[in-house]
Amino acid sequence: MKTDYDRFVVRPFTPLFGGEIVGLSVKELDTESIDRVNEAWMDWKVLVFRDQHITSDEQLAFALRFGEVDHHPYLDIGESEDVSALDNPVAPRFSRALDPAFDELATLDEGLFGRWHSDATFRECPPYSSFLIARILPSAGGDTLWADMEQAYQGLESEVKSIIDGRTATHSVGCSSFVIGMSPEEVEEELRCFPPQHHPMVRTHPVTGRKSLYVNSVFTDQIDGLSEDQGQHLKRQLLSEVHRPEYQMRLRWEVGTLVMWDNRCVQHYPVYDYYERRRMERVTLAGEQPL
Repeated sequence: MKTDYDRFVVRPFTPLFGGEIVGLSVKELDTESIDRVNEAWMDWKVLVFRDQHITSDEQLAFALRFGEVDHHPYLDIGESEDVSALDNPVAPRFSRALDPAFDELATLDEGLFGRWHSDATFRECPPYSSFLIARILPSAGGDTLWADMEQAYQGLESEVKSIIDGRTATHSVGCSSFVIGMSPEEVEEELRCFPPQHHPMVRTHPVTGRKSLYVNSVFTDQIDGLSEDQGQHLKRQLLSEVHRPEYQMRLRWEVGTLVMWDNRCVQHYPVYDYYERRRMERVTLAGEQPL
């Protein structure tokens, strides 16, 4: 894998996935540098920048060098309507103590709350990327993990690939945490706003042409064209792939750490293991319909 991009060097988190760019300030990049960052991003899928002590406006300006803003329908607004705030003031909002639905969710085969996912795949055109910066951190804990779904697809057996290639799966907001606590009528209204989508189970990246496994435990409801039992069995099998450490990178945040990731080919997992305030701010970019 390439690590030298002329204007900077990438320090890999793993041999094939995730890298830290050393010595760059994201508010001081010319067009040529942005092109090199984008090249590295397509190669490594997740890029980390340390010591980015920038304002929300500067974070937004950097993100806009790569696309147009997408407004997440369920996240809190931060400094402006284009910046989302993920602020857990005392403890994770979905911890066992705070969320009565936690025990029910913990029985799912996909794992505990804070599950592996790609953002907002319940939408026709899910966002293609996120730019997340740490503003306030607990004294310990609160890491984030990412998983490379290109490696996950490549690692599947040929028989499984033959089943999922060309097949779609249903993604729905109705099976996500966003509707917990809503009445049936409110859930029905959400489903009218965001009707279930049928996305390819194997997504082809529009820039690199590489294929990724495109199902996740938060929004993927069922596999199309299979019986309920067959679909659920296959879905559990596919969702288990994200848990392989060989496909993962783990980041320990510092205040001022900025991460940009490609939502089309990676999943992420926020670790809810802290009991102090943690505030992150995120800019999300609009994506295209998965193909």
